[in-house]
Amino acid sequence: MQADSQMSFSIDHGITVQSFGSSSSGNAFLVTSGAQVVMVDCGIGIRTIQRGLKERGLSLNDVQALCITHEHSDHICTLPKVLREDLCVVATQGTASRSIGRHPNRMIVKAFTPVTLGEITIWPLKVSHDAAEPTGFMFEFKDGSRATILTDLGVYTDDLTPYLQASDFIILEANYDEHMLRTGPYPRYLQERVRSNRGHLANTACGEALTKVLSGDNREPVIRLAHLSEHNNVNWLAEQTVNEALTRIDLELDVRALPRKEIFDTWESHRSVNEGGFLPASSPIRNGQLALEM
Repeated sequence: MQADSQMSFSIDHGITVQSFGSSSSGNAFLVTSGAQVVMVDCGIGIRTIQRGLKERGLSLNDVQALCITHEHSDHICTLPKVLREDLCVVATQGTASRSIGRHPNRMIVKAFTPVTLGEITIWPLKVSHDAAEPTGFMFEFKDGSRATILTDLGVYTDDLTPYLQASDFIILEANYDEHMLRTGPYPRYLQERVRSNRGHLANTACGEALTKVLSGDNREPVIRLAHLSEHNNVNWLAEQTVNEALTRIDLELDVRALPRKEIFDTWESHRSVNEGGFLPASSPIRNGQLALEM
């Protein structure tokens, strides 16, 4: 069935993205556009989520949609306390089957096929990770700005490039430093899992991906590094590694690692010119409506 993509709300929260915490222990993000309030994942403590919302003048009841990247506990552990019957839950079939089941207001999405939720266009982005059907998300807003969140990916793939190139704000995983992982406390099997193409992205791989994406491009996005390992990474090292990579292509950007367990500063769109809608040549034609599969 299909539902009307237009939503009617009143309070304007601006076009923003904020991290409530991002690490191997838990991840949750808040996305707002005008009066729309969307969360991406809910893998941190409910008190932190409630505090972050309260600081923005919001409560859990103000959240109209939840986008779930995948079913691992550090992304959905607070789901039972967040879920409501009227909460729209955006997820792939694989993720939904292992998290929300037959939720009455679920929106089943497919990778690289956009859906419209109110004034936000949501692009699910396929990623390589050891989960059922994991995704990242790009959010396209009414002023033409775009924000992409990619927290868990064992390897960067070229089909993600047009989305990052179009983004004004990028949250990208920088999970581990290779030397720290090799000499740290993880047993060999766990090190191999983290390093695999279905594991996590290293600091160097994150930097290489960004240089590939941004080389020769005029856009200078704000960069936030996500999902840092508590045992195999430190914030300054992740930032240094990525900045060194960007320096090699003469880029000096706003690059900061997200705190693991703390609410972080809010990114806000200040775009003055709408460049028009986004449609990569390799993607299906956008459907323009919200499709709900019950």
